[in-house]
Amino acid sequence: MRAEPVLPSADLDDTVEFYTSLGFAVTYDDRAGDGYVILTMDGATLHFFEHGALDATGNDAGAYLHVDDAHGLHQRWSALGLTPENLPRLMPVEDQPWGKREFLVVDPDGNVLRVGQDLPGAA
Repeated sequence: MRAEPVLPSADLDDTVEFYTSLGFAVTYDDRAGDGYVILTMDGATLHFFEHGALDATGNDAGAYLHVDDAHGLHQRWSALGLTPENLPRLMPVEDQPWGKREFLVVDPDGNVLRVGQDLPGAA
């Protein structure tokens, strides 16, 4: 089984620009038709649909991305100048009591990507 989250976008051009800056590649692009794009990176696939009335401050959509090196990916994305304030935002890496090393990135539309890796010895 595999899950591929479908997330809202107020402006698909902005969404594509943001996610490609993170290292995602566009694998399907129907911005001119149905208003839909698919982006992939390292085995993760995110779908986006156009939602012109989206309010980023009230958006509670998101996805969890499992990675091998949360700290390394956080460092790569930190180089983009994202901060914990405003949108888009990048939150610090933290070890969680549930056995994950995690951080959050919130895109310009308020979609939350929780990024995490299993900590050694976590069950």
